[in-house]
Amino acid sequence: MTRQHIGPVAGWLLALVVAAAMTALGLWQLERRVHKQALLDAYQQAMHADAQPLAAALASGAVAAAVSDCGQWLAPVLVLDNQQHGGRAGHRSFQPWRSDSGAVVLVEQGWRSWNGNRHLPQAHPLAGQHCLRGVLLPAPPAGLRAGQSAAQPLPGQGWLITRLEEASLQPLLPSLPADLGRQILRPHTVLDPGYQLP
Repeated sequence: MTRQHIGPVAGWLLALVVAAAMTALGLWQLERRVHKQALLDAYQQAMHADAQPLAAALASGAVAAAVSDCGQWLAPVLVLDNQQHGGRAGHRSFQPWRSDSGAVVLVEQGWRSWNGNRHLPQAHPLAGQHCLRGVLLPAPPAGLRAGQSAAQPLPGQGWLITRLEEASLQPLLPSLPADLGRQILRPHTVLDPGYQLP
């Protein structure tokens, strides 16, 4: 093949590679849409289903399960950074909770926007005995990893984190189950003033 033919061939090959990459991205977006819709449907069904104790909901393996149980708050608060809600930047807070039967889950306190100067939020864990009603859901996806994701201590008793995953949580919660970050419990009502539930 002569040099004058190499240029057009290389251009066509590059165009094919770009087209294949764009097609793959489009299919990935469609899969994400189907997954999100399935999660929304499961959440809506769980909102109207009969509630069960936390241990039974965790053992069921369901995508979403209604929970009604009583237990004890544990510390610290985990504040997940870089969370969008209503087009605004903010953070979502979670706190460990142990049911009276011994099952443990992260309970979502809710979302708050960052203030204008991005001062670190105060972390004041809820304390004592508390009965909860809510829906057990998969934890928020970790997203793309960009560099190290070291936790930052917060005023009070908490940690600012960028990923809600087992490897990030285990050093912060060594006495709790290693798989704690897989599911969260979203309560039916806001537990603390100033938060919003997505």
